[in-house]
Amino acid sequence: MEKGKFIVIEGIDGSGKSTLCKKISEKLQEKGIPVFLTFEPSTSIYGKELRESFTKKERPGIKKELELFTLDRREHINNEVNPALEKGIAVVCDRYYFSTMAYQGAMGANPEEIRKENESLFPLPNLVIILVIKPEDAILRITKSRGEAPNNFEKLDYLKKVSGLFDAINPPPPILRLDATMSPEMLTEKALEYIDKIL
Repeated sequence: MEKGKFIVIEGIDGSGKSTLCKKISEKLQEKGIPVFLTFEPSTSIYGKELRESFTKKERPGIKKELELFTLDRREHINNEVNPALEKGIAVVCDRYYFSTMAYQGAMGANPEEIRKENESLFPLPNLVIILVIKPEDAILRITKSRGEAPNNFEKLDYLKKVSGLFDAINPPPPILRLDATMSPEMLTEKALEYIDKIL
């Protein structure tokens, strides 16, 4: 059986990743392609600890965060992603180690060292889609559209650094950058044009 394709959606908070992941998954399933939709941090105990830290007054610190992301990713890949890929199922993942490069890189970690370590441990995606949006617009979406206060990862100055690090990420794997201000329908259409080529 041919392995499934691994598709990752990236971008700063408020860029519309989760919406695009859901729409891509729905469209692929309509075409009869089996899909596993997932996200990071995952639902493991390490992922839960990370998610709880997002809204606390203080983050756990760069070393601890990197450790938690690695532990969470190991469980996620071994228990969920790889088994799906081996069964020929397409995996659509909301965030992967590129987010770790950008978000923890903005805290002072070395993005290339994060990349090197992760690519020695975990599978390379077949396609990475990075949604591009101005941090100011992303914050506006978070506060107005979602009706939420920004969490520890969603402060403007921090998101500007994160955005710059996403801009600096180069292939491999294949990277498609899309304007996140397009309508969800247009974004989905543009994404599927490229996804169809690898499927």
